[in-house]
Amino acid sequence: MRQENEKQNKKQKSELAIGIPTLGTIDYRVASSLMTLGIPENTKVIWLPRVMIDFARNRIAKKAIEDNECEYILMLDDDMTFPPDTYFRLKEHGKDITGVLAYKRRGNYSPCVYAKRDGDYFPIIPNKFCEVDAIGSSVLLIKTEVFKKIKYPWFETYFDKDGKHWSVDMDFSKKAQKVGLKIYCDPTIEIGHIGDPQVITQRDFFEQIKKIKGEKND
Repeated sequence: MRQENEKQNKKQKSELAIGIPTLGTIDYRVASSLMTLGIPENTKVIWLPRVMIDFARNRIAKKAIEDNECEYILMLDDDMTFPPDTYFRLKEHGKDITGVLAYKRRGNYSPCVYAKRDGDYFPIIPNKFCEVDAIGSSVLLIKTEVFKKIKYPWFETYFDKDGKHWSVDMDFSKKAQKVGLKIYCDPTIEIGHIGDPQVITQRDFFEQIKKIKGEKND
């Protein structure tokens, strides 16, 4: 009887798998977001500690598909804060790939959402739900069927022949568009990126831009 139950549980599909690449230490603010995150029953959480980000994201997707045949994979980085209803709001859109408006945690805090013009990608700040050309994968909901349409490895980071570096986010976005998939952004979900040392939000981005412009004028 026990063996039969184990077989049934193994075959049972889960709606969601959450994948978290991590350096091994979780900030209390991230832990708070994870503890209050609304998720479906039988959600699987996949931790990938102390490995390269491309390997981590590929392994997370592969494991979610093989273990549970989940309908969705929610990528969450270990330095992000997000509201409790993040998953359900992203899922509500019903799209193959849906991300959020997050900002880089260093430099000029530029947005991790992009539009493509003349062969180049430029950061943008959408003010409503819309289609985009590329998006960061720090908080990203992906239908698992997407990974059946894109050739493995799904996530890679590399330098092209011109010496330009492509992150796993840009690489995945390019591959998705190449097979006809669309990428969307919901900028209404308030996301924080834990920086050095503060949490980077949209307000920090605009304040940093003002500071940079002021320094140039001086």
